[in-house]
Amino acid sequence: MADPPPLFLRLPDAVHGPFDAEQLRELADGGAVNPQTEAATDPAGPWAALETFSQGAALFPAPPHFQFKKREIERVNQSQLPAIDHHELIAAANRPLTPRANSSPPSLPNDVVQILQGVARKQAAREALMDIKPRRNRRLRDFLILMIPLNGLLVGALLWTGLRSPIEFVFLVAALGILNAGGAWIIFVLMDRY
Repeated sequence: MADPPPLFLRLPDAVHGPFDAEQLRELADGGAVNPQTEAATDPAGPWAALETFSQGAALFPAPPHFQFKKREIERVNQSQLPAIDHHELIAAANRPLTPRANSSPPSLPNDVVQILQGVARKQAAREALMDIKPRRNRRLRDFLILMIPLNGLLVGALLWTGLRSPIEFVFLVAALGILNAGGAWIIFVLMDRY
């Protein structure tokens, strides 16, 4: 079988060619030509789409056609029982329950009050076994350890700078009162036993 004749291509700028099958393959791979590029066996024409020539059909094969495979479902839980009618289900749900002959009352309490009383009894028994010793109160000691240096610092700072007016003395006494009252409130009221 003879090789197909080389083709001329009409590109936007001019007519180029002739191109053999290998050169056309390189142009197609590079994206320079597409199936609608005009081609001819003679530079004068007649022009047709490249895909209509045998060389073009080999360059641009039809894309593969994909489709979904038919779904195959295997039924595993086939039952021999007849289908259930929803009316029968509703009628069964509205029927009153009959107690079973061999059923016994539940052994655990279902009442919230009974459950809470049982928990309280267990907790009281556990706490009775623990020997809780009262802790020594060290709040007065901590208050004195905190306030004596702070008061001394405040008085020392004011004496070092010098009291120049009675207003500074009043501010010193007020600051000492606020500092001591705030510290006492924190230690004796706000903090319980720590």
